[in-house]
Amino acid sequence: MSTLPEKYTRVAVALHWLIATLIVVNVLLIWSVDFLPDAWVRPVIDTHKSTGITVLGLALMRLLWRATHRPPALPAKYPAWEKVAAHMAHALLYVVMIALPLSGWMHDSA
Repeated sequence: MSTLPEKYTRVAVALHWLIATLIVVNVLLIWSVDFLPDAWVRPVIDTHKSTGITVLGLALMRLLWRATHRPPALPAKYPAWEKVAAHMAHALLYVVMIALPLSGWMHDSA
């Protein structure tokens, strides 16, 4: 039986921060639309859509990476309920990272 790594791989860390940054950028882009001149609205919305599809692709890549590279264990001192809550929150974040871009894509395609 193999031991768990002590820390996340560089690829996992890079995907994490790239996705997090793109999500923040995407939220800021769409919040800014109401305050921009009319000529900028369409390019900002198009950038928002492109960024969303990029997040979807990167989230899927992250899931594949995670499936093939085990993450480090949570600290043993954490209570069991906290470990369960952490895993549930992590799973929910993956669902959101995939569901939001898909729902936007479906809305745009409708």
